Amino acid sequence: AWQPVVAVPSLSAVVPRVVRVSAAETSSGSARQLLSTSFFSARVGFFPRPFHLNKNTPPREKFTREQRLLDKADFQQVFSNGRASRDRNFTILFCENGLEHARLGLAIAKRRVRRASQRNRLKRLVRESFRLVGPELPAVDLVVMAGAGAERADNQKMFASLDAHWNRVRRAQSKESVDKH
Repeated sequence: AWQPVVAVPSLSAVVPRVVRVSAAETSSGSARQLLSTSFFSARVGFFPRPFHLNKNTPPREKFTREQRLLDKADFQQVFSNGRASRDRNFTILFCENGLEHARLGLAIAKRRVRRASQRNRLKRLVRESFRLVGPELPAVDLVVMAGAGAERADNQKMFASLDAHWNRVRRAQSKESVDKH
């Protein structure tokens, strides 16, 4: 028996969840009505937009080339001189870059995250989180590496983990700039 598939937005800026829906559920009304019912929301585990995805954020913000770490020398600079922020999901290394904006580099190792699809998912989540908070970050170069729990964590936990890291980077850099003056 064929079951229709409905795309449900789990994190609106990331990837919709695909859910199988029984014929009885689809015959009772439109997909919009189905999404709005509390039964369906509870059954699927529908989550509201995370707190850092502001509805007023312009939809065309890009993750530009200037916001990326591209050169091997830039990565080496962060690895040799960077400070670290660690948790179960990520290790983030950061150091000042002398520019007016933050830059992001990704080092998601195959040894930590075996499947390419999971590595790509992590990269998309990190890029999206950085794209949203990047203008608020100090002028630092960041290298994000996957932790032991990253492969199994869901998107909501990943965004919460990244938000905590971005806050640690802000605090560390503001403390460092106060110490210099």
